[in-house]
Amino acid sequence: MANLGSGAVRHGETALTIGTSGAIRMTVTQPEDDPLARVFNYIIGDSYYICGGATNNGGNVLQWYIDRVMGVGSGATGEKEGGEDDLHRRLAEADHVAPGCDGLIFLPYLQGERAPVWNADAKGVFFGVRSLHDYRHFLRACLEGVSYSLYQIGVSLAETVGPIEHIYASGGFTRSAAWLQMVADIFGKKVHVTGLADASAIGAAMIGMYACGLIEDPGAAASLVTVVQTYEPNAALQAVYQENYQIFTQLYGRLKDLM
Repeated sequence: MANLGSGAVRHGETALTIGTSGAIRMTVTQPEDDPLARVFNYIIGDSYYICGGATNNGGNVLQWYIDRVMGVGSGATGEKEGGEDDLHRRLAEADHVAPGCDGLIFLPYLQGERAPVWNADAKGVFFGVRSLHDYRHFLRACLEGVSYSLYQIGVSLAETVGPIEHIYASGGFTRSAAWLQMVADIFGKKVHVTGLADASAIGAAMIGMYACGLIEDPGAAASLVTVVQTYEPNAALQAVYQENYQIFTQLYGRLKDLM
């Protein structure tokens, strides 16, 4: 539904959603098998399938850090004391830290993890902590860690069905320009925002239109979606993120037995 509601219905067009959890998926014309079982497939309709993966850890990671560690009590959904404005102020503080967090890296597996590791016993880990790091570094490391996790699923997806060309973003994180730019830089791809945060609900309506014969096929729904903003990737920052990502991908493998 999120793919349809985002307009990501052609091969190479990918829907990335971050709400409480997160996912990244590409629409394909037939199921594609991943020999490593990192990603899944399911059906939209005739000649439309979804290939992708989901993470257990998205905005809930920020909620945990802000509520439990910082003790602010604002919540990542902006529903508690301080509200949404307070959340955005906290995220803006993290944006004062340089990309890469001065070497601080976070495995965001607070709720175990689905793709691509599929391990309910996976744990969260801060790595590379030094005395120069303050609460803003840890907050930004949470943002980067969730983004790395989705990028890792994206790599698995690309290896299974082909390269990602464009990313269509949806979910609550689209209210954070800094996070959207981070995703664009980490992936090295343009990130498009449609202005419809709940793309899944829009996609469900489109399926209803298809079922009622109001549109010829689910892919026709793409013409109903308008991109309102595009974030361009920064190649220099992508190189910085890649250094940390290479460590990120090794950490879980080295620590999973201890977990």
